[in-house]
Amino acid sequence: MYIKPIPDFYSGEHSPIFCWKGSGYVFNQIKEEVLLSYKIYTGMLTHKNDKLYTAWWFTNGKIITSSQLDWRWRVLKGEPKFKLINVTANSESELKKVIAEWL
Repeated sequence: MYIKPIPDFYSGEHSPIFCWKGSGYVFNQIKEEVLLSYKIYTGMLTHKNDKLYTAWWFTNGKIITSSQLDWRWRVLKGEPKFKLINVTANSESELKKVIAEWL
C-alpha cells in the first residue's frame, strides 16, 4: 500500500499505471468498480510469473472518489487536498479485504 499526497489541483497524481509500468509490470483488466458504495479503480498486474491485484482511489479524508475531475474541482473550490491511495495484494480476495479495511 502507498499513500501519495497530491500538492494541489494542478499537480500530477503519480498514477499507479505509470509507477507499476516503470517497475516492469503490465496492467491488465483495468476497470472502475463500485465497492462499499465507492467508485474505485482496480486492475491486475503481471510481471514474468508474478500476478498482483491492485486498486486505487483519491481521498481527502472525507470524500472518496475515482474521478480526477471531481477531486481537482473540489480542491480548486477550497476543499482539503487529496491523496492517492493504492493497495496491492497477491489475490483478488485479499485485495477486497484490504479495500474494505481502508474504505
